[in-house]
Amino acid sequence: MLSEEADVADVVQETFLAAWRQLGSFRADSSLQTWLFSICSHKITDIYRQVRTVPLDERLLEANTDPATDVPFSGASNSQFLAALDAALAELPVRQRAAWVLREIESMTFPEICRILGLSPEAVRGHHHRATSTLRRRLRRWR
Repeated sequence: MLSEEADVADVVQETFLAAWRQLGSFRADSSLQTWLFSICSHKITDIYRQVRTVPLDERLLEANTDPATDVPFSGASNSQFLAALDAALAELPVRQRAAWVLREIESMTFPEICRILGLSPEAVRGHHHRATSTLRRRLRRWR
């Protein structure tokens, strides 16, 4: 969700510091993972409010090289697709991007995403649907 590696490191550190400080308030209504993602989501939002960086999921960029494939076209095509996906994700509104990344990259359930983003189930599903529709239109070349 962040493009700058320094911002990622700061958010991770801030998330764990906040979790440590708020450990007494953890009610176990949800999993520890969901609670940490929620704290992290708030820290990312704080970064956007401060510096307005363009989010980027580094794992998507790392996926563009596959040593098992020996076909140069495949590698180039994957790189182009991931670059287009990255650009399309960067243009999505923050909540749409967050809902899509948490669902499609992190494989989280909608109830977990609701707790993390602090939104209703209908809102999360709506953001995910709009993000998916936009990405489908923007990436139709690779269908």
